[in-house]
Amino acid sequence: MKDASSHRIVMFADISGSSRLYKQRGNTVAQGLITAIFTSMRGIIDSYHGSIIKTIGDEIMATLVGVWVPSDSEMDENELLGFVFSQMALMFM
Repeated sequence: MKDASSHRIVMFADISGSSRLYKQRGNTVAQGLITAIFTSMRGIIDSYHGSIIKTIGDEIMATLVGVWVPSDSEMDENELLGFVFSQMALMFM
């Protein structure tokens, strides 16, 4: 298995339901919530020695470094998806 520091992951995230949020809450409130989410994500990205490449509206593109990713021989596709989702959930706890 390769050392985790040899992995660099490119992450793209889009905030689901943001258009509805802007319509229901207005631009100022919605933008404040989006900014708060990005601030939280920045902390997670920083903890993985990553960097934000860019943000556009409610989308963010970033890199993460040193994230362990299991190889195909270590997990099948369903196990890998479960692993990825569990790690994402832990990031936001």
